[in-house]
Amino acid sequence: AKDLNAIGYEYYKKKEYEKAGDLFLCATKKDDNLAVAHYNRACVLAVTYDKKIPIAEEKKLLSVIGKHAMKAVKINKSYLASIKKDTDFDKIRYRYYYEKMIKKIEKYVTEKSTNKILSKLYGKWQCDENYNKCQIASIHILKNKKIIIDARNVKIYLFPPKILTAKHEVVVKD
Repeated sequence: AKDLNAIGYEYYKKKEYEKAGDLFLCATKKDDNLAVAHYNRACVLAVTYDKKIPIAEEKKLLSVIGKHAMKAVKINKSYLASIKKDTDFDKIRYRYYYEKMIKKIEKYVTEKSTNKILSKLYGKWQCDENYNKCQIASIHILKNKKIIIDARNVKIYLFPPKILTAKHEVVVKD
């Protein structure tokens, strides 16, 4: 899979996008956990995007771009920053579906980080009332091992019982 991705990248550099895209797709099928292949597949599809295509095809294409971008981020969340900056995405950057894709990926990254951190700190936890997923705005881990959680006015119930409200500091003990 890595070899297929590397060969695809050589074609990509030569602007032979169709061959590159096919090789990136083969690499993702051979190893679905190869983040760089998913990222490269999303890039090549974005670079070749033509806004003159019919809306139904555009939706389908942007959905495939989103699928590969999300998979890359699920495997390695550092790809989110790349997706936001990479000029390969310039043709689709101001399309509605690009913005929707970015929001979906950001939500995934935030929820995963939140769940991971709170589970590590407290084991079980849940949100107040009707929230399916806790909408935590940010978690800051400071050098002195203090954690500041901004929970956007959501109460988080932690077990053993401890209640965090809108902004709360937690000290992590070794």
